[in-house]
Amino acid sequence: MAKIKDFEIKNIVQFKGHELESLEQGDVYYKGEKIGFFSEDMWGGEGIFHDYRKVNIKELMVDIKEWVKNNYIFAKFPNLEEYYNINMLMEDILRLTEIETDFKKAKKEKWEGLLLVDSFKRMPKTYAFRNSGLKKLVARVNTNDEDVMLVFREDKDFSLISSK
Repeated sequence: MAKIKDFEIKNIVQFKGHELESLEQGDVYYKGEKIGFFSEDMWGGEGIFHDYRKVNIKELMVDIKEWVKNNYIFAKFPNLEEYYNINMLMEDILRLTEIETDFKKAKKEKWEGLLLVDSFKRMPKTYAFRNSGLKKLVARVNTNDEDVMLVFREDKDFSLISSK
């Protein structure tokens, strides 16, 4: 299950936005306990987090912002940690969940894993690879200095920095 710093989104359902684009929403869990609900905005704005338990999100976000500053896995713009909020975290978890779904499909088709090339300046791309093909794939993928490459080989690769 896709997870970032003990946050995860379960019971994800899709719905249509005002231009019939596919959007997602689901229940938010923190350390295994349901704490709220998140929905992407149907008018293209920032997603909306509804807090059920009145958790101190500001307190939790201090740790998350430190993670963004030092260990963020996706491509990021400068000083992202200053702007990063709970809604952005939820969007990242949904994104990681989508990549995990692609990973599971690739594994069913006997691929070894997925390579994600993420960029702040262009759309991210995923590539499936087999056995020794990863090195060749990395060599042929067109990237620049701002791009981030992530390799997903196992289910546990989708649980990022979970606390003990």
